[in-house]
Amino acid sequence: MRDLILEKVRDAAELLGLSRELVMTKSEKDNLTLPRPRIELDFLPETFNRTGRLLGAEPSGTENIKAIRKELYQVSLPVAAQILASDPAWLKEFCYRLTAALPRGFIDAAGNYVKLEARQGEWEGFTLKRVGDQVID
Repeated sequence: MRDLILEKVRDAAELLGLSRELVMTKSEKDNLTLPRPRIELDFLPETFNRTGRLLGAEPSGTENIKAIRKELYQVSLPVAAQILASDPAWLKEFCYRLTAALPRGFIDAAGNYVKLEARQGEWEGFTLKRVGDQVID
């Protein structure tokens, strides 16, 4: 699931003119030597909810018997995206355009529908210098 989401964000960023190589997972190295602008994705823990929701019925065999398909789990994978840039005007414009460029949903290799949604945005000190999670003062 992580690789699939990473690919979708790379596709959207490439559509907006940012190179695919500049979309990466959160670096454990210092962020001073990495090129800007770039997008760092931080994958948070997945949650599984057992649903049992009915998906539909399909005929099985030659008799008039139908197999009922049920959804077993709903998986939620929160991702925190940090978009780092030196130019605040470019950053603001890119953030709004990236949200619009991301697909609302898609089908994965197993045939499951994956819903992709942006829920929250927050402006932080984008000029912070850090090593991993530690901020350098």
